[in-house]
Amino acid sequence: MTLTTTESILAERHQFQPSMRVSEDAWLFEDYVLSRECYKEDFLEQLASMIFAGPVLEASNGFGSIGARLACARNCDFCILCDSECGRDICEDRRVRAHLPAQRYRIVSELPAGAFELVYSVNVLHEWNNPEGKLRQLFESVKPGGTLVINDLRRDANPFITEYVIREMAGDETLVGRHHLNTFLSSLRSAYVPSELALILEKEHLGEFYVAEEEPMTVTAVVRKRD
Repeated sequence: MTLTTTESILAERHQFQPSMRVSEDAWLFEDYVLSRECYKEDFLEQLASMIFAGPVLEASNGFGSIGARLACARNCDFCILCDSECGRDICEDRRVRAHLPAQRYRIVSELPAGAFELVYSVNVLHEWNNPEGKLRQLFESVKPGGTLVINDLRRDANPFITEYVIREMAGDETLVGRHHLNTFLSSLRSAYVPSELALILEKEHLGEFYVAEEEPMTVTAVVRKRD
C-alpha cells in the first residue's frame, strides 16, 4: 500500500466503531497502547511539567498507563477515568505492579467540578460521540488556574510515516498484529485534523487555548482555566 497524501484518502472523518466488548478485546487494546507508548516520551515530559501539587485526572481508554508512569514520578494523587468495565481490572493490575498506594492511584466514575490541577486525555478524542460535551465535562473538572490537555492521532498525519507504520503492522499476521493494524486504521479514519479540533474548542468557549500541530502524527490541544 502506497500513500501519496493522507488527505486524499482520509478527507472525511468516519465515526469510530468501538470494539471492546469482552475482556480479550481490552487486553488486546492494552497491548496496542503499550506498543505505541514509546512515541509518547515528549508528551509525557510535557504533562509532567504541568504537575505541581495535583490531583491529576487521566481521561483515556488506555487504562491508566500514562497515569501510572506519571504517578511514579510525581508525588500527588492520580485519578483514572476508566469507562470500560473490561479495563478496570487491567488498571488495578497496573497499580499493583507499579507499587502505587490505592489512595494515590484511583479509578473513578464521576468528575467533581473544579477538582483537578491537570486533566488530560490520550488517544481517545476520536472515540467520543459527543466531543463538545465531553470536553466541556472535562474542563469543568479542572481547578481555576489548571490545565486541560487533549492528545490524539491526526487524520492528516504525515503520509510517509503513516505508510511505514502500516507496513510495519501489516507484517505481523498474528491475532495481536491484526488487532494493532485494525485499531490504528480505525483510529486514524476517525481522528480530527488540527483545524477541526480548534473549531470545536472555539465553539465551546472553554478558555484560552492553543492547538500544537508540529508533531507529524498527533495533535495536542492545551486549554487553560483562568484563576
